[in-house]
Amino acid sequence: LGILANTDSLGGDTIGVMYQPNSIDPTNSNRSYSVNAYLPRARANLKVLTDITVARVNLELDGESDKYRATGVTPQVGTVITARKEVILSAGVIQSPNLLELSGVGQQSVLSAAGIPQIIDLPGVGENYQDHIRVAILGKKFVFRGKLPL
Repeated sequence: LGILANTDSLGGDTIGVMYQPNSIDPTNSNRSYSVNAYLPRARANLKVLTDITVARVNLELDGESDKYRATGVTPQVGTVITARKEVILSAGVIQSPNLLELSGVGQQSVLSAAGIPQIIDLPGVGENYQDHIRVAILGKKFVFRGKLPL
């Protein structure tokens, strides 16, 4: 018996031994994160606000596509911040689902229990949090094929 190799871990199947994208730049061994990976490449229209807590993502029904789209966010202080093109939700593994649910996106039973009107029925929001057991084998020449014996 063994654990099968998972070649499509980014497609939603999280079972098995898998290759994962790494946040370490192999050329200089520096950790990659939003500040050093994305901000230097960002266009002038990107606005980064720090020390602000968002209460909800503002959603608006698009009459042409009959789908909702994010038009901005409402911070807890109440000021509405609008976006002309897109809203990037990057609040982490715990806060992103929480923010979606506060915005009316999620499972009906969860939202109604919290007194939040459902805007988009998306039952998987916040439902698949799991810790990932990780054994790292690092090396430029390592290639794993087949099954890992237990």
